[in-house]
Amino acid sequence: MMLSTPTATPTATPTPTPVAIPTLAPTSTPTSTPAPVAPASTPRQLPGAPEVPSLVSVSPTEISVVWNEPDSLAPISGYDYRYAEESSQWIEVVGSGLTDRGVTIRGLSPFTVYRVQVRSVSEHGHGDWSPTWIVETSRPLPSGTSFSVQPHVILRVVLVHDDPYGWRYSSPGGWTEAVVQKESETLRYYEAAIWEETGAVHLYAFPNDYDAFYGAFDDLPIEDVIAYREQYAASVRSGLPEAFTDERSRFLQDVFAGFAGLLVDRHPDAEHHLMYSGHGGPGGALFEGQMQTADADAFLGTYAGLLGRPLGVVDMGGPCNKGGYADLATFCKHARYYVASDLANGSYDLDDWTVEKYFETDAETQYHRLLSEHGTLEAALIERVDLRRLNYEYARESQTRDEVFQASYLYSCPAFNEFSTAFESFVAGATLAQPVPYDLYELLVDADAPPSLLERFRSVFVHGVDNRDFFDWGVTANGMISPLAWLASIST
Repeated sequence: MMLSTPTATPTATPTPTPVAIPTLAPTSTPTSTPAPVAPASTPRQLPGAPEVPSLVSVSPTEISVVWNEPDSLAPISGYDYRYAEESSQWIEVVGSGLTDRGVTIRGLSPFTVYRVQVRSVSEHGHGDWSPTWIVETSRPLPSGTSFSVQPHVILRVVLVHDDPYGWRYSSPGGWTEAVVQKESETLRYYEAAIWEETGAVHLYAFPNDYDAFYGAFDDLPIEDVIAYREQYAASVRSGLPEAFTDERSRFLQDVFAGFAGLLVDRHPDAEHHLMYSGHGGPGGALFEGQMQTADADAFLGTYAGLLGRPLGVVDMGGPCNKGGYADLATFCKHARYYVASDLANGSYDLDDWTVEKYFETDAETQYHRLLSEHGTLEAALIERVDLRRLNYEYARESQTRDEVFQASYLYSCPAFNEFSTAFESFVAGATLAQPVPYDLYELLVDADAPPSLLERFRSVFVHGVDNRDFFDWGVTANGMISPLAWLASIST
């Protein structure tokens, strides 16, 4: 989407509306003896800049943000804020008497990217502006449409490369056909694409009658094919930085925090879930390492904070090797369940492939039925994992011939959080084998962990399936990868 360039003429200053301020992490306080207070004329008495604001909610015409109170030698008497469309001049709201650490900015344009900054004021003057928070207002709902009826929402994310297999921005088909049924009475899918080709991130709300192959068999102009798909974009953010950089990671954190605000605004009472379809690896990062661990933690924390409760499940059952301690340590802070494997997923074919077998064992397809038929999320997720075992059965000959190790697990996040506390206390005083074992259970056994800790480890696993009965694995894999780098560093 090409963002329209707004005029530089400021709009009428909106009346700031204080918002309820959630509990935020306090800013750090120096432990050293503070320097003497400088004379009033020196800039050292001016208050510090607040940290980057955090999103509370977003709608087509409003955004709400909060921020931490910054350091200040003199009491803070209030705050100023300013905002602007992406490439427009700032509209400053100063001297407004705003004393709360939060504000709702109204009268904005739908489907538009805005920048927001705040600064604090004391009797000595104002401090510096905060770092910029970038957020996009949502697209207005179609007339008569309600998005608050489905009890479940899945945000499904893909990383889209430019290749010749239907992934191109101008081509029909490709990843948009992976989820055949977009919505039901039980579940609504939203699909986010990180488009490498165009340097943008798109969030789509496709309807069930969306034609993934629109224009594939007709001589339609490329512009028409793109326009057909993009009419279903709920949000688009351009300016994607270079891959595998700190800048891209932070950009994606901001983008997906905005997406979370949009989804919570549309579905405030639903159970929200996150799913990624692509490659993976242990370590707590998201989207093939494009969103680094700390930023993934921040994004999921924002999502759960906007909901006022944890996400239902973070489903990494497709990517490889996401069943790592570091992954659970990041994701389980913000979700009730986690699905992943400590092994590589895939690299095999069904012995007798049919479209029926494919859809029968495809999680994206079956989630509508699973969430509808089962009375609890846990029961639905147990069958979701069982579908992996059925898929293994359909590929028994292939997996046995090529000795393809496969496993899938459903983890309890509350149980992991209890285990991690006990585990970190144990390893702080333990002598660990060198090199540190890849498998966490093997590490615990080799380090003579007490039976109580081993039982806590086992309690993390709600359900699991594998293909150990197909052939002799000859490898040690018990469902969780040890945090190799971290353990190695603290054991030396």
